[in-house]
Amino acid sequence: MDKRIIVVSALFLLLIAFGCVQTQKKGNAPNKIIPALPNATPSISPSASPNVSVDMCKSMGSDCYESEAINKSDVELCKNAGEFENECRAIISKNESFCKKYENESLRDRCYSSLAKKTNNGNYCLKIPPADRANRADCLWNMAYQLKEDKVCNVITENLSKSICEAIAHNSSEYCAGNESEKQTCMETIAIVNKDKKMCENLDELHKIECEAVLRG
Repeated sequence: MDKRIIVVSALFLLLIAFGCVQTQKKGNAPNKIIPALPNATPSISPSASPNVSVDMCKSMGSDCYESEAINKSDVELCKNAGEFENECRAIISKNESFCKKYENESLRDRCYSSLAKKTNNGNYCLKIPPADRANRADCLWNMAYQLKEDKVCNVITENLSKSICEAIAHNSSEYCAGNESEKQTCMETIAIVNKDKKMCENLDELHKIECEAVLRG
């Protein structure tokens, strides 16, 4: 996978974790959607090194146990993954029924998103309710990046989110559409995806500041 895009996967960064962040501008201006960066690896990674032992995970928490279980394809290790146990079992067994066991919406959405990215199957993104549009779009953006195709973007109805998805799929700001503010947000996303500071410099002042701040980490 292209490691340019792994920008602090623990945050799901382009500016806040696992979804979109909406910030209200002053006056009557519409909400601006700040997209989350697509990740080249599942958000739950297997971020643990193959050399990380189960014993080492005792001091590292549930994510470590889950990653270790996935690395070893050992579903029995999932029992140590705490709140991520069902997600762990879903990924190893490629069985979405484990995601359905979550009552917590955020954990359920994360489970479907992780399963989609692990199996390269965007259909799992569609299991995330349309009402959870941030997490649903984030999942689809990640699939667009991984698969390098924009057909997964077709189910997105929000214009800016769809434009960003298509631009990510083609890794090109030429696919950024909408009004000037929407185009700037989309181009900012592509600049951050590519860690391209020069692209940041071509944005208007607000988006340039945001873009450079994200790339500074």
